[in-house]
Amino acid sequence: QQLGVATAILPHGSNESNVCRQRTKALHDNYAACGSLPNRSISTARSSSIDATGAADPSSSLIDYHNLLPKNIPRRNELLAGLDAVRKACVVTKALQPDHPTDFERRDDDLSIMKEDFSPVTVADFAAQAIVLNRLHIAFPEDGFIAEESSLSLREDDALASRVLFATGETTWTFDDLFSSIDLGKMYEKPTIIQNKTRIWTCDPIDGTRGFLRGRLHNGQYCVALALIEAGVPVIGILGCPNLVASEDDDWEDIDSTRGCIFAASLNGGCFQLPIYSDDAEPIYCNEVRASANDGIELKVSDARFCLGVENYGDPLGQQAAISSIIHGPDGLTNDGEVKNARRMDSQVKYGVLARGGAEVFLRLPKAGYVEWIWDHAAGNVVLHEAGGKVSDVEGSPVDFSHGAKVSESQYGIIATNGGVFHEQILRAYKEQKAARDNDKANCSFRAKL
Repeated sequence: QQLGVATAILPHGSNESNVCRQRTKALHDNYAACGSLPNRSISTARSSSIDATGAADPSSSLIDYHNLLPKNIPRRNELLAGLDAVRKACVVTKALQPDHPTDFERRDDDLSIMKEDFSPVTVADFAAQAIVLNRLHIAFPEDGFIAEESSLSLREDDALASRVLFATGETTWTFDDLFSSIDLGKMYEKPTIIQNKTRIWTCDPIDGTRGFLRGRLHNGQYCVALALIEAGVPVIGILGCPNLVASEDDDWEDIDSTRGCIFAASLNGGCFQLPIYSDDAEPIYCNEVRASANDGIELKVSDARFCLGVENYGDPLGQQAAISSIIHGPDGLTNDGEVKNARRMDSQVKYGVLARGGAEVFLRLPKAGYVEWIWDHAAGNVVLHEAGGKVSDVEGSPVDFSHGAKVSESQYGIIATNGGVFHEQILRAYKEQKAARDNDKANCSFRAKL
């Protein structure tokens, strides 16, 4: 059962299986003998969970969530299984996150490679996806899976595959166990299979790869994102955030602040923040979290804090700044046109920050025609909704997750807020700035014809 998927594909006695195991063992032993992953620094924080080789020890300093979650929370078994899988992936990825920024434009680095769309993918992405999907497939073999990564590049590169296999800490796995686990997430490429699944788990093994490569000591934020979708509706959302400060009262810039937490939410069951590690110096907790007050009385809409990406590829037209200038007034932008009242970070960590009241607005307004992948928003959707917030497209409609690996093609943009009058005002501001931009475009076109 530990071998999970692959045992059903390659019988142990088959010649192909034996050859694969021999090849895996030779590379794995040779790689482990090196003593560490080459050319990268291993995070020293929580060192009790990282052994001398850089591989994560999944059994140390971990927490039994069974006694922490409310006994009556909906889908408790699924939530616990998801927490267990995400927690282990967090331990593994934390061990692999570099301390300092990594040049993710390079193609020859040992930590990351570039995909065809020039987005980076790391050893940690592959390892985390294999861990999460393998564990969930064992627990729920009839469920479907949709996830970001494919094993194709690993199948073509034994050395890279060996690094990923080593990183998982799964000493009984072969390459084929690794590949099969990763490729569970490609069910959406086979419509006849995925259409017959009433329950689908979607996973982004490292949401915010650029944040991951930005470095642990440079506030590089990323998360392991997992959601369960039933009949097109996200019902469980889990965000494992290894480098996020444990409390909004902590100093984000202080590298010694306690870091690492998981947000776990079940539809109609609330949203909770839990720790990733057990630490004698820190109490073990399970705190229900709530988004900021949204009636406009306790907190004014004009004081809304924006949670923005570090880079602007999610907002090529500068619409966030335009919306901010409407919400915050003419003094809401810096001389460089940046939103003043804002925090910048990568990944779905933003949803968790909004859920616990650390900000009120997160916007994603990509180039026209872009259709969002479900793994980028499904988990955050549940987390924020159960904390009292709201997520919609720019028209105010709920995001439709019932179309396979992507949301409905008819929907544009993501507007996530603490809800209430805040959401209404942000929607109104979006439409106001869009109308002004469209009018300017029409005037330019008219003048060009003169």
